[in-house]
Order: sequence, then structure tokens, then C-alpha cells
Amino acid sequence: MLAKIGVDLAIYSGQKWLGGCTSGIVAGRKDLVHACYLQELGIGRPMKVGKEGMIGIISTINQWLNRDSKAIISAQTKLATNLKKCIEKFDGVTCKIEQQHLYSPSVRLDVDIDHTITKIPAWVINDEIGKLDPVVKTDDYYVNNGRIIFDFTLIGPGEEMIIAEYFEQLLSGERAVEGYSSENIPIPETRQDVIHNIFEQWLDGNPRE
Repeated sequence: MLAKIGVDLAIYSGQKWLGGCTSGIVAGRKDLVHACYLQELGIGRPMKVGKEGMIGIISTINQWLNRDSKAIISAQTKLATNLKKCIEKFDGVTCKIEQQHLYSPSVRLDVDIDHTITKIPAWVINDEIGKLDPVVKTDDYYVNNGRIIFDFTLIGPGEEMIIAEYFEQLLSGERAVEGYSSENIPIPETRQDVIHNIFEQWLDGNPRE
């Protein structure tokens, strides 16, 4: 797709959508790729990759090129439907299954939560399930607007029921969220707030001490 619109050089993650090991791919014009290779001798050798990493990304690309997109979409849709049935039964929760094909066969479940009905907002649910064991991470770019999005590229069989159980516990009131009260709903945090809090916790509040 990028080559068709005239892109000279593209850099891709070897994991994420490709699902391989931690690595990266530089693809495009041979002379530009060669120029990147010359930097392999730079300070710190940031582009040094082990043999196992090279074999891993080559295998991943081969698997990607030979994937059965229809079968992947079908399997993901089944998992998304299972989760949708479990959580849509609660008042104030609506779900929509969508497909995205820009980068990879991907089914997404868009969960819209009306906190005036559920008495617990999307951002509180999203924050809470990110602290449980096992941790659940979502596509939370719109969580402040009451939307939680699940990407089933990253969810395996049976894992959708773990998410469903978390939602059922939180929406039914069976699981209490520490410090939360429906009478005093907190202001949603932005991603920048969350990142700041993570670093504050990691640095124990004071990087100088």
C-alpha cells in the first residue's frame, strides 16, 4: 500500500500486528536501506539484532503472507460475539462489532457505556481491569467519552470470558472499586495523566532521591 503511493522507505514493528518477536523492519529503496545498515556501526549499535531475532521476523513475515484472513476474521468474530452477549445484557451498555482491514485482519468490539445508567463510567472500568490479574489492556483512546474498544487480534480463545467476568462483576456491583463512589464520579484521566502516574510510581515520587 505504501509503495503504491510512492513511499521511499518504511519502518515497521516486528511485533504488534505482525505478531512476531521484538524487532523492526526497514523496507524500501535499496540504497536507503543500505544507508540505514551503515548506521549499524554507530554509537551504542542500536540496530544490532541477534540471529534468533532475524529468524523470528523472517518466519513471522512468511506466516503473515500465507495467513488465512477469512478464517482469522471468523474466529475473532466468534470471540467478539461471546463477549458482546455477556455484557450487553446490562442496562446502559451497547456493543457493536466492527472489522478493520487496514493493517491486519482485525475484529473489534466497541463497547459504549452510559454511566448515568450503569452508575460506573467507562474510564473507571478500564482503569480497574488494567489492575487485575490477569491484566486487561484495551484500545482506550475514547474511554473518556464512554467507549472501550477491544481488539481481538490480541485476544485468544477463552480470554474473552475473563473480560466478560470482570465486566459482570463491575457492572453488577459484585466487585467494588477501591475509593470509587457513584455519588462522586471522578474526572477521567487522560493518557498523559496515566503515563505521568506510572512514572511517578516507578520513580517513587522523587527521581532525585
